[in-house]
Amino acid sequence: MLSLALVVIALPITAAATETDDAVIYDASEISPFKDRTLQDVADHYSAARYAGETYIDSDSSTWYSTPSSTSAPYAAGVLTEDTHEAMTAMTNFYRWLVGVPELTATSQHSDSLQAQALDRNFEFDHFISNSSKPEDMDEDLWNEGFACDHNILARWYTPQGAITGWINEGYSTYYQEWDTLGHRYALIGSDCSDVQFGYSGSIAIGKNVSSQNTMETPFAAFPAPGYMPTSLVSPSSSAWSVELNNAAVTVEDSSAVVITITNLSTGEAYQRTEADGTAQVSNWTISFVQPPADERYSGEYTVEITGLTDAVTGKAAVIRYTTNFIDITETAASYITEAAGDISQYVIYQSMADSLEKVAAILPDEITVTSEIGGSATIPVSGAWTVDESNNCFVNSADANLLPSHMTDKNGLLEKIMIPYTISDDWYDSFNTLSIRPDTVSLGDTVTFRVYRTLVSTDSSQIFKLTENEDGTYSAVKKFDSSTSSDFDKELSDENEPYHIYNHTAVAEDNGEYISVYFDSTDVDWGGISFYVSTDTKTLTVACNHIYGDPVIENRKDATCTENGSYDSVVYCTACGEELSRTTITVDKTDHTTSEAVRENEKAATCTKAGSYDSVVYCSVCGKELSREMVEIPMTEHEYISHVTEPTCTEKGYTTYTCSQCNDSYTDNYTDALGHDYVMTITKNPTADESGEMKYTCSRCNDSYTEVIPALGHTWDKGVVTKEATCTETGIKTYTCTDPGCKKTYTEVIAALGHTAGEPVRENETAATCTKTGAYDSVVYCTVCGEELQRTTEIIDRIDHTASEAVRENEETATCTKAGSYDSVVYCSVCGRELSRETVEVPVLEHEYKSSVTKPTCTEKGYTTYICSHCGDSYTDNYTDALGHTYVDGVCTLCGTKEPVEHVHSYGDPVFTWNEDHSAANAAFTCIDGDDKQIIECVITSEITSEGNTVYTATVEFNNETYSNTQIVAAPNTPEVPNEPEVPAVPGVPEVPVKPDTPTDSDSSNKPGSVTDSNKPSTNVTTPDNSNSSAVKTGDSQNPVIWGTLMVMSIVGLVIVLFKKKRYSK
Repeated sequence: MLSLALVVIALPITAAATETDDAVIYDASEISPFKDRTLQDVADHYSAARYAGETYIDSDSSTWYSTPSSTSAPYAAGVLTEDTHEAMTAMTNFYRWLVGVPELTATSQHSDSLQAQALDRNFEFDHFISNSSKPEDMDEDLWNEGFACDHNILARWYTPQGAITGWINEGYSTYYQEWDTLGHRYALIGSDCSDVQFGYSGSIAIGKNVSSQNTMETPFAAFPAPGYMPTSLVSPSSSAWSVELNNAAVTVEDSSAVVITITNLSTGEAYQRTEADGTAQVSNWTISFVQPPADERYSGEYTVEITGLTDAVTGKAAVIRYTTNFIDITETAASYITEAAGDISQYVIYQSMADSLEKVAAILPDEITVTSEIGGSATIPVSGAWTVDESNNCFVNSADANLLPSHMTDKNGLLEKIMIPYTISDDWYDSFNTLSIRPDTVSLGDTVTFRVYRTLVSTDSSQIFKLTENEDGTYSAVKKFDSSTSSDFDKELSDENEPYHIYNHTAVAEDNGEYISVYFDSTDVDWGGISFYVSTDTKTLTVACNHIYGDPVIENRKDATCTENGSYDSVVYCTACGEELSRTTITVDKTDHTTSEAVRENEKAATCTKAGSYDSVVYCSVCGKELSREMVEIPMTEHEYISHVTEPTCTEKGYTTYTCSQCNDSYTDNYTDALGHDYVMTITKNPTADESGEMKYTCSRCNDSYTEVIPALGHTWDKGVVTKEATCTETGIKTYTCTDPGCKKTYTEVIAALGHTAGEPVRENETAATCTKTGAYDSVVYCTVCGEELQRTTEIIDRIDHTASEAVRENEETATCTKAGSYDSVVYCSVCGRELSRETVEVPVLEHEYKSSVTKPTCTEKGYTTYICSHCGDSYTDNYTDALGHTYVDGVCTLCGTKEPVEHVHSYGDPVFTWNEDHSAANAAFTCIDGDDKQIIECVITSEITSEGNTVYTATVEFNNETYSNTQIVAAPNTPEVPNEPEVPAVPGVPEVPVKPDTPTDSDSSNKPGSVTDSNKPSTNVTTPDNSNSSAVKTGDSQNPVIWGTLMVMSIVGLVIVLFKKKRYSK
């Protein structure tokens, strides 16, 4: 199926056109919503659609179904989740919003029919299918349920949401240069569509246009859309461009007159499309035209102008214009990251570096590339150093999610633990992934050659890092060389010496240190990530320098102040290499304080009651330190009184008050007597039989008042009647009645409760005491009248004594002849079993019982008697007798059979030479032919270069007055038949080709551009130690006959002595 969508322009038609004398122009830049739409608006709408349906994940099919589908027995159409339906509807509505038509009025729901139709079309991909496509083991009813075609659109191999984009991206194939249907596009984003239902089963997506009730409000709609258009949603190879016309605004009177002009504003190229040349298809309501060419994606702005149309209102010519701005939505739309390892697939580490993984960790990147779910990427720093997780074969780090771009989140927590895998390889080919440094000891300014051997010859990149060990034992690294950026990389020489990458570098002092290398194929980023092949070991470069002392320079200067000494470092550097040779810290004495003008502090103003004061303070104007402080007193001031007359009242005297205006000090004088009250009497309430009356007195001057009670006239009461008897707990009532004529009022009095009558205490809930537990009972007092419980007290009964049983033995340890025994004598209570006493009793140590065993003397060992205790095994020896000594007869001891010793002289065979890797040193090993001695001698190494450019190394050693030598020939670097590195001994049955095939199987060899097959593997011969050119002198040669004559005479004398001894002992 093809992919992408149609864009529609939306705005009320009355505001959409600009009328001229000749034509009515419909320009999207003046039509809402396009004229107001921003890039962020498009990004936000896309994200909302992409992540609609809370549980739906486009890349995870397990989230699509509530009941899974199955395209093999037992077959099942499956049931999509509500969130999957929501996601498909939301993506459809995004395209409808993008093109400017109204959203669908309904959300897709589950349909048994559509699911069954989708299932059947897994076996024949067509709208109308044949019964012959039915799998033999599929149920007939299930097949028949989906056999009929009750749908509009069909797609295969898409995700549910991806099918929406696929349906919209169709119309014209640039590969076949032929038209395809645009019906699927209009089934989704046709302006009148209002309800589209979806199904999905197996790999088939299906859709059905159920209702067409929407109304188009804009004069036209276009795909790709006017304004900002996500370029990832348009396929240049399959998606025709199209415009839907609103016939209430624009019509087509003559399809042959319609001309579409597309202009690429970046290049200025213009493309014309007409019905006549087959590049356009025109109907009364749609115009489809062949898309402009592009490589993979569109970028930049394209304008579209369509002429030959008619304005439906005025009858004038009509023109449609719009500009589409293709943008990368992944850099703006909100999304979450799904990949945090960036372009790195793994690090391949040969087993020789398995114990140095922390060094490899040091060369991992300080930044990682994260990828979002929609394909966007960003680079952020890692949080610290990479660590090694050997249990999971990976390097581990983390990153701060707050450093992600604002449109990215880490909702799955991938940045909390970033893992980059590594593989510990034992592959023979990987043993050749070497780094070499020649020479490895140089002086400043010398040329150093770094060489990276790439067993995988199709790789195109290499890097070399300098390692530094930190104080905590970890490592850090600096990238020193990179084949893609370093000027020291000699590409021409590297090409001539394939598979080496060669760097020629002028040594500087900073080059001292340890190095490690990697090589890789940078194009692997397009094939699942880059594999980095790590060198089999690290190499060390030493840069020597005859230091030249420069003049001292001042560093870390700290000026002296009046509070602190100053200091500076006097440092001497080497003028050749820059190394620090000496550093001396010089102290500078403090300076004097600088006195400032005195200032006032803590000032207190003087008043008429208290003297004031202030501190006169002098500070250092440089450091602010207080140098002196003196308190100065300010004299008191005089009072300033103001008088105020207070007139007398009914209750208070009159007087004059004098108040100081400065301090509020005051006094009073000139008193006059109080006037007294002048009360007027008024009855405010008349008394009745039940209520008292009231008389009020009010002062005529101050309104002070008070009241007096006029007593109530009162009732005449009878003697009263008991209306409720009192009990032990409740009060009684006595009622009194007024006897006055016509008055029937009553009042009551309370008769106090009688109270309880306590009886004798009785026992309840009694529990007997034992020897382990106290007893108890409740002492209860009840009322003898009403029986109510008046008091309950729990009384405790003391425990009774334990009953001691006979003592028993426990923890008994038997006495031996080396250790006393013991046991515990324990007494328990015979009733409750509690331990009453425990005493440890000791059992005395037993005597040893030794048995003797005699060991007779031998020729070389003394005899003795051994005494061993039969109980504990203790032993000692005594009664020693002397060794017998050997008695030799015919050279053999008659007692033990030992041969009589004869003096031995070593005789050594040919030496075996061992060379180091770069032929700078060798050892010669001499082994006695009897195998009882071996001598290893360091050789003297000389070298010369032949006319062919080969290097001949000769190792020479002297031993036992003889001279031996061994020669090694190393081919020149430009001789492909004899590469001088790596030097690996030829192994029978193993091909001598240190070039690793790029692909493990024939089936994978064509999957990647530039892959190496058996036919194009470079052939490389491996240099092996060659002892055929050795000039080693063999033992027994006639080069020193004097030594051999002397040895022969000594052998004859020794033989005579042996025979003499044999004869003497045989007498």
